[in-house]
Amino acid sequence: MADGATKSQAEREVSEAKEKLNAWVAMQIEPASDAKGKEWPVEVVSWDDCAAFCKQAGFRLPTEAEWEYACRAGTRTPRYGGLGRIAWSGKYGNWQTHAVGTKQANALGLHDMLGNVWEWVNDWYGSYSADAQTNPQGPSSGEYRVLRGGDWIIDSGTSDYCRASHRMFNNPGSSNASVGFRVARTP
Repeated sequence: MADGATKSQAEREVSEAKEKLNAWVAMQIEPASDAKGKEWPVEVVSWDDCAAFCKQAGFRLPTEAEWEYACRAGTRTPRYGGLGRIAWSGKYGNWQTHAVGTKQANALGLHDMLGNVWEWVNDWYGSYSADAQTNPQGPSSGEYRVLRGGDWIIDSGTSDYCRASHRMFNNPGSSNASVGFRVARTP
């Protein structure tokens, strides 16, 4: 969203993005008879699918650093609240995907930054320097793309997967039921 955008402008942009996404998805696949609806996260999409949608709709995938900044929302803690209050994952989510926006938002008003579905980001997977960095850039190429946020499968009560700093990776052409995405826009 543009710097200084009002809440109503942001809500309008989110609504427009959802409409574009729903239209694009409808063109790509035949909807299943048990489709969950627009309140649910997009899932079973590859990084390639997400990048194609973003290009067509005028959006982009966030960088890994942008994603983490949005997730942390000014905190320096692993999570922006108690896991059971903020994330659908493992025992807190009855081992299934849930409608978005039904758990507590972070300080930026963003829901489901942790849990529900892993989210593709734009970066290629690779190591970062141990030095302090501001807006670090990942490698310019690679074999795998980065996923952030954790998902509904993980028993987060006993693991550290659903935390702001955890990174996962996968082949950009692969998809599964616990992987989705979030869009970003360059003003």
